[in-house]
Amino acid sequence: MQTDRSDTNFNPPSCRRGIFYFASLLCLLLCGQLGGQPKAEIAEPKHNFGKARKGAVVMMHYELVNKGNQPLLLADAEVECECTKVNWTREPVLPGARTTVTVSFDTRNALGRQDRTVILRSNDPAGPTSLRFKGTVAKKK
Repeated sequence: MQTDRSDTNFNPPSCRRGIFYFASLLCLLLCGQLGGQPKAEIAEPKHNFGKARKGAVVMMHYELVNKGNQPLLLADAEVECECTKVNWTREPVLPGARTTVTVSFDTRNALGRQDRTVILRSNDPAGPTSLRFKGTVAKKK
């Protein structure tokens, strides 16, 4: 028995488009959840240590949070000179977890205004994270 499709609201191309749209949306949502990425975020990436006497070691602490949904691995730190050292956890930073990155600046060979940058490399696909510190180193009395 044949039915006359002109009398009904049956519209196969429109129906297929709706199903395709729904399937595509579902795939995007699932891929976003399953194929996530780590995301390094530092609340205060800039520190001002104020004034320090020549020869002092200045310590700065940066709080890093993994805002992604995959573990964050800190791999390397690039500093501008040997006077700067960086310490960080070698363990993965789980999603939502926090860790502290400590930067120490030895002022033994520095004098006057200082403005330094530290580059942290990780598996964050957004690229490296920059930390900055500045201050003034005064002569010893």
